[in-house]
Formats: sequence, structure tokens, C-alpha cells
Amino acid sequence: MGGRPLKPTLKTGLNLLATPAFIGKYTLEGTVNALKNRNNDTARRQKALEITSRIGGGLLDFLNVHIETKQSRPDLFNRNYFMVCNHMSYIDILVLSKCQPAVFVTSVEMEKTFFLGDMAKLGGSFFVNRINRRKIKEEVAALQTLLEKGFNVFIFPEGTSTDGQELLPFKKSLF
Repeated sequence: MGGRPLKPTLKTGLNLLATPAFIGKYTLEGTVNALKNRNNDTARRQKALEITSRIGGGLLDFLNVHIETKQSRPDLFNRNYFMVCNHMSYIDILVLSKCQPAVFVTSVEMEKTFFLGDMAKLGGSFFVNRINRRKIKEEVAALQTLLEKGFNVFIFPEGTSTDGQELLPFKKSLF
């Protein structure tokens, strides 16, 4: 995905009334996947990424969010990635998932957040404990394993969302 950054644009007004239907479909498919693959974390996570990419992409299409990407390194096209991104809104997850399905790294605090934590679990997110520094080696090893299994991994080292006008200091733990 090199070259210029992704630039989603809204071509028409949002029809947010249909958003609950997409959320319902995502929740239903994600829950069925979690139950069906409860004993196989790799299969569960792979299917979760596919569901997130497909349904999230469908929602973006419905909302007329058009994404333009440029690939500056075609030789890297069929490889997996560890990507560092800044986080402007929760729509980032949908845009990035549509372009490149990935495991998103987020905090255990997000895992415990009503609704968003459930959506992140269903989407195959990986939760890290930013406060307990003793777990860092274990978490980095788990992320390495995900990469070795062929998953793309995205992190948002600012640890929060911004308007994208400036870059906040990175949380150092995963680096």
C-alpha cells in the first residue's frame, strides 16, 4: 500500500439508518464463527478477518465511501505485513480491513468497553496490556506468531484516535 496514503471520500450523504443492519449481520456471522471455530484460534481469526473485510467493505460501499490505493511495491503484494498507522476514527478499521484484512492490535481496556470490545473480539483483534510491562515479551511473541501464520498485523501506537492533523507521541511498549 505504499505511495500516497489512503484517502476515503464521501460522495453523497450518509444513510446511517442502514448501519444497524450491517452491525446485526456482522454480529451474527461473527458469533457463529466464534462458536464454530472456538477450538481453532487460527481458523476463527482468519474467518473473522474475512467477515470484517466483507461486511465492513459492504457498509463503506453503502455509505459511498470510495477508497483509492496505490501500490508502490508490487513485489510485496502477496506477503503479509506489520503496519504502523495513526488512528483518526473507527472508520479507519473498516477502510484498512477492506484494503488489507488484518489483525488489529488494541488495548485490554478496549476489550472491556461495551459494544466496541465485542465488535473487536468478533473481528479477531489482538488485545495487549499497555500497563503491565512484564507481559510485553509474551505479547510481542504472540504477534510474531500471528505474522508467521500469515496474518497481517496493524498497530496504532498513538494509543488513541486523532483528527490526523498531527502525530501524537507513540506508546513505546510494542516497539
